[in-house]
Formats: sequence, C-alpha cells, structure tokens
Amino acid sequence: MLGHKSSYRLIVNHNFKILTTMAIYHIKNRRGEHREDNWIRFWEEKTGLDAGQCHVLGCMKDAEDGAHVNLVDSDDKKTYIVPMCHQCNCQFGQEFHVVGPLVSVDGNTILP
Repeated sequence: MLGHKSSYRLIVNHNFKILTTMAIYHIKNRRGEHREDNWIRFWEEKTGLDAGQCHVLGCMKDAEDGAHVNLVDSDDKKTYIVPMCHQCNCQFGQEFHVVGPLVSVDGNTILP
C-alpha cells in the first residue's frame, strides 16, 4: 500500500504547457547522507525532469535540495529523494505531502 492519490501538476517544458497526472505521497523527512554530486541533480537525471519548485504541497519556493524521505504508513521501507526548498528539507522528522515522482537512493525505483 503506497497511500497516494492522483493529482494534476502543470509542467512547463520548452514553452509548451503539459498537464500530467502525478501522485501525492505522505512522507516523513529524514536526515540523509552527503553525496559528491548533489541529490537534486541525481533526481533530475533519473526522472528527466527539472526540479523546479519545492515539491511540498503549498510551498512555492525554489527546490534547492534533494530531500531524503520515507513513505508514511507503507510497507515500502526504501529511502527516496524528492526536491525540496532548503527550509522544508531542514525540518527533519516532519511529515509532509509531496508531489512525485520519488526516486529511491539506489536509483532502481521511481514512484510516479
């Protein structure tokens, strides 16, 4: 059980507006490990998307960090990366609702 629901998010790419269906996830922010190449770039490379704004619902700041998160109320115990602003990312232990996609830290799983 992933505990997510569909939502719509406007993605602007090359001056075309594309309406896509993306999932909303209930996550818990956690402290992550340092990476030589930053985590937000890792997320962008794996998804093929620009991180854009913070993926926390209601936050309109630019995404600066690749936050380490775990799904809440899920059997999936993997740690995932999701773009967040620095202020949201520094709230370790807090629960948020975020827009996907989420990328596992090993790069093998992408949740939409």
